[in-house]
Amino acid sequence: MADGCLTSCEQGDVTSRWAREVDEYLETSVPGVYAMGDIKGGPAFTHLSYDDYRILRANLVRHEKASTRDRIVPYTMFIDPQLGRAAIFTHPLLAEGLNTLFAIFDA
Repeated sequence: MADGCLTSCEQGDVTSRWAREVDEYLETSVPGVYAMGDIKGGPAFTHLSYDDYRILRANLVRHEKASTRDRIVPYTMFIDPQLGRAAIFTHPLLAEGLNTLFAIFDA
């Protein structure tokens, strides 16, 4: 099956020089073959690779339907003072009527 995936991916399911296209469940175009972490492309963060593992474990071991849909991608820049972001903006939260608390800190 791995040879089939490599052949299929080489024929058009490549998103960059090394990344393989996957669906929201991390499955490639070859049924039963999955990609995660650096191989699936996207931001190269350790915590996203761990979340990919969580999704695959949920789906393949527990037979759930976890996906990457609506996944928040947090990141931090190590500066002084620290700056962090969770990729959520106020307007989508307010539009959905979610109970939210915002804080703005002066430097």
